Amino acid sequence: MLSGLLIGLKLITGGQKALAVVNVSPENQSQNITAVRLDIAVDFNRPLKNQQEIQFNISPQVNSLTFGLENGQQTLVVTSQEPLSANTVYSFEIKDKKNQLLSQINFKTEVLAGDPLIPYQEKKDTAENYPLLQYIPYETAAFSVSYSGPLALKVKIRQGNQKEIEKEVKDWLKSKGIEPSTHQIEFVAAAVTPAL
Repeated sequence: MLSGLLIGLKLITGGQKALAVVNVSPENQSQNITAVRLDIAVDFNRPLKNQQEIQFNISPQVNSLTFGLENGQQTLVVTSQEPLSANTVYSFEIKDKKNQLLSQINFKTEVLAGDPLIPYQEKKDTAENYPLLQYIPYETAAFSVSYSGPLALKVKIRQGNQKEIEKEVKDWLKSKGIEPSTHQIEFVAAAVTPAL
């Protein structure tokens, strides 16, 4: 009789286990979590059908979050594309689709001398304003190219015709995928050091 009741209950509930969180990384009350970016992994007791089975909230708010299911749809991975604020307590909670709390975790980011947004912004600014940085200085027997500022190049002419060098520099820029009109280019004659 009891086995018939259990089988009937299993048929009524669809035979699926209630969703539960079995592990979260970082652990609750973790300290000195890197502020470079958010990385949270939540392991469930069974595979998720889709991400709509759960709700995820974090505070303070974090922009540009990405969500993914891994490990046979049994692990939710949450990452951010932008850094977190340093020395800040973050709280996140996971609820099921019925709004039942499954887990709530608090963690504190590392204390930094500066805001982690600064290196991120500097890296972004560097890529936008100095797209040839990995190729600079560029030198030939006739000239050298260096940055004199954001999107500004200085070409020091050692020898040769300036018109020919201008064409050669513009061709070099194009070969690196850079439209020459995006940079201000200054051509200067290299200082000649007298022989002793």
